Amino acid sequence: MAAINKVTLQGKLGKEPRWGATPAGALAVRLVVATTVIEEDKASGKEVRSTEWHRAVLEGRLAEQVRNGVSKGDEVYIEGSLKTRRWTDRHGIVRYCTEIFADAVQVLPKKSAQCATIPHDELVEWVASYDAATAREVAVEAAKAAVRRRHAASKELSASHTYH
Repeated sequence: MAAINKVTLQGKLGKEPRWGATPAGALAVRLVVATTVIEEDKASGKEVRSTEWHRAVLEGRLAEQVRNGVSKGDEVYIEGSLKTRRWTDRHGIVRYCTEIFADAVQVLPKKSAQCATIPHDELVEWVASYDAATAREVAVEAAKAAVRRRHAASKELSASHTYH
C-alpha cells in the first residue's frame, strides 16, 4: 500500500514571514499559520476555541509568488506535504520540527466588505431571471453550433461530388 503525505491548510498568518534562501540560492519563506476551530463544549454548552499553529515553507516560485503580497494577519490556503527536520541545538539537545513544504499556495482576499442582504422573494426572482437568461444563451449557442455542423456537412458533401 502506498503512503500518502498530503496537507491542506487554510488559516491566518500569526507572524510576519521570515525570508531567506535555500542552499541552492532560491528564495524561501517560512510562514507561521494559525488554524482555529470553534466547537461547543458538551458539558457547559459554551463556545470553545482551539488554535493550532503550523509552520509552512515556500521555496522558489512559490516564495516569489507571495513575495510582495503576504503579511501577518493575511489568510492563506496551502497544499503540501509534511517533512521533519532534525538538528542539535547549542546545548547539545536534539530538536525536531515538522513543517509543511508547500506545493501550492494562495493568499486569500481580505474580508473588508459585508454582503448586502436581499429579501428571499427578490433573490428567488433574480435567480430565476438569471437562469432564464443563461438558458437563452445556451439555446442560441446550440443553434449556432447546429448551423455550423450543417454548413460543414454540406461543404463536405459538395466536395465529394465532383462533376465532370
